[in-house]
Amino acid sequence: MTNAKSDILKRIYLLYFIVFLFASMIIGKIFYIQFVEGAELKKKAKDAPMRVVEREVQRGNIYADDGVSILVTSVPYFEVRMDVASRRFLMNFLMQILIHCRENYPDYFVCNLQRNT
Repeated sequence: MTNAKSDILKRIYLLYFIVFLFASMIIGKIFYIQFVEGAELKKKAKDAPMRVVEREVQRGNIYADDGVSILVTSVPYFEVRMDVASRRFLMNFLMQILIHCRENYPDYFVCNLQRNT
Protein backbone atom coordinates (compact mmCIF):
# COMPACT_ATOMS: atom_id res chain seq x y z
CA MET A 1 0.00 0.00 0.00
CA THR A 2 2.86 2.41 0.75
CA ASN A 3 4.27 1.57 -2.67
CA ALA A 4 1.04 2.78 -4.32
CA LYS A 5 1.06 5.96 -2.22
CA SER A 6 4.65 6.75 -3.09
CA ASP A 7 3.91 6.08 -6.77
CA ILE A 8 0.98 8.50 -6.68
CA LEU A 9 3.07 11.09 -4.85
CA LYS A 10 5.82 10.79 -7.45
CA ARG A 11 3.29 11.39 -10.21
CA ILE A 12 1.85 14.41 -8.40
CA TYR A 13 5.33 15.86 -7.83
CA LEU A 14 6.14 15.31 -11.50
CA LEU A 15 2.91 17.09 -12.49
CA TYR A 16 3.67 20.00 -10.13
CA PHE A 17 7.18 20.25 -11.58
CA ILE A 18 5.86 20.32 -15.16
CA VAL A 19 3.30 23.00 -14.29
CA PHE A 20 5.94 25.03 -12.43
CA LEU A 21 8.33 24.70 -15.38
CA PHE A 22 5.64 25.80 -17.84
CA ALA A 23 4.65 28.81 -15.66
CA SER A 24 8.34 29.75 -15.27
CA MET A 25 8.79 29.69 -19.04
CA ILE A 26 5.79 31.98 -19.53
CA ILE A 27 6.99 34.43 -16.87
CA GLY A 28 10.49 34.34 -18.35
CA LYS A 29 9.11 35.15 -21.81
CA ILE A 30 7.12 38.06 -20.36
CA PHE A 31 10.25 39.51 -18.75
CA TYR A 32 12.25 38.97 -21.96
CA ILE A 33 9.68 40.82 -24.05
CA GLN A 34 9.33 43.61 -21.49
CA PHE A 35 12.99 44.31 -20.75
CA VAL A 36 15.01 43.00 -23.71
CA GLU A 37 12.73 43.69 -26.66
CA GLY A 38 10.70 46.45 -25.01
CA ALA A 39 12.51 49.49 -26.45
CA GLU A 40 12.52 48.06 -29.98
CA LEU A 41 8.82 47.15 -29.81
CA LYS A 42 7.92 50.63 -28.51
CA LYS A 43 9.83 52.19 -31.42
CA LYS A 44 8.02 49.93 -33.90
CA ALA A 45 4.67 50.86 -32.38
CA LYS A 46 5.40 54.58 -32.65
CA ASP A 47 6.59 54.25 -36.26
CA ALA A 48 3.69 52.08 -37.38
CA PRO A 49 1.22 53.84 -39.64
CA MET A 50 -2.20 54.40 -38.17
CA ARG A 51 -5.37 55.27 -39.99
CA VAL A 52 -8.50 56.51 -38.25
CA VAL A 53 -11.73 55.75 -40.05
CA GLU A 54 -14.90 57.37 -38.79
CA ARG A 55 -18.13 55.71 -39.75
CA GLU A 56 -21.67 56.77 -39.09
CA VAL A 57 -23.50 53.73 -37.79
CA GLN A 58 -26.85 53.30 -36.17
CA ARG A 59 -26.47 53.06 -32.42
CA GLY A 60 -27.08 49.62 -31.01
CA ASN A 61 -26.08 47.50 -34.00
CA ILE A 62 -23.03 45.26 -33.98
CA TYR A 63 -21.73 44.61 -37.46
CA ALA A 64 -19.71 41.68 -38.77
CA ASP A 65 -16.14 42.15 -39.99
CA ASP A 66 -17.37 42.79 -43.55
CA GLY A 67 -19.09 45.98 -42.32
CA VAL A 68 -22.43 45.13 -43.94
CA SER A 69 -23.91 42.16 -42.10
CA ILE A 70 -25.58 42.88 -38.79
CA LEU A 71 -24.69 40.38 -36.08
CA VAL A 72 -26.74 41.88 -33.22
CA THR A 73 -29.22 44.71 -33.00
CA SER A 74 -30.50 46.39 -29.87
CA VAL A 75 -34.00 47.56 -29.12
CA PRO A 76 -34.16 50.56 -26.78
CA TYR A 77 -36.22 49.40 -23.84
CA PHE A 78 -35.99 50.91 -20.40
CA GLU A 79 -37.84 50.07 -17.25
CA VAL A 80 -37.39 52.20 -14.16
CA ARG A 81 -38.58 50.86 -10.84
CA MET A 82 -38.31 51.88 -7.23
CA ASP A 83 -38.74 49.39 -4.45
CA VAL A 84 -39.92 51.25 -1.38
CA ALA A 85 -39.51 49.55 1.97
CA SER A 86 -41.82 51.85 3.90
CA ARG A 87 -44.32 54.62 3.31
CA ARG A 88 -42.27 57.04 5.44
CA PHE A 89 -39.24 56.57 3.14
CA LEU A 90 -41.37 57.37 0.10
CA MET A 91 -42.90 60.45 1.71
CA ASN A 92 -39.50 61.77 2.81
CA PHE A 93 -38.06 61.12 -0.63
CA LEU A 94 -40.89 62.95 -2.39
CA MET A 95 -40.72 65.80 0.13
CA GLN A 96 -36.99 66.25 -0.55
CA ILE A 97 -37.68 66.43 -4.27
CA LEU A 98 -40.43 69.01 -3.79
CA ILE A 99 -38.32 71.13 -1.43
CA HIS A 100 -35.41 71.01 -3.87
CA CYS A 101 -37.69 72.08 -6.73
CA ARG A 102 -39.27 74.84 -4.63
CA GLU A 103 -35.84 76.24 -3.69
CA ASN A 104 -34.42 76.08 -7.20
CA TYR A 105 -37.57 77.03 -9.13
CA PRO A 106 -39.62 79.35 -6.87
CA ASP A 107 -41.71 80.78 -9.72
CA TYR A 108 -43.44 77.46 -10.27
CA PHE A 109 -44.56 76.95 -6.65
CA VAL A 110 -47.27 79.12 -5.11
CA CYS A 111 -47.77 77.24 -1.82
CA ASN A 112 -45.42 76.65 1.09
CA LEU A 113 -44.37 73.12 1.82
CA GLN A 114 -43.81 72.12 5.42
CA ARG A 115 -42.33 68.87 6.64
CA ASN A 116 -44.34 66.98 9.24
CA THR A 117 -42.14 65.16 11.70
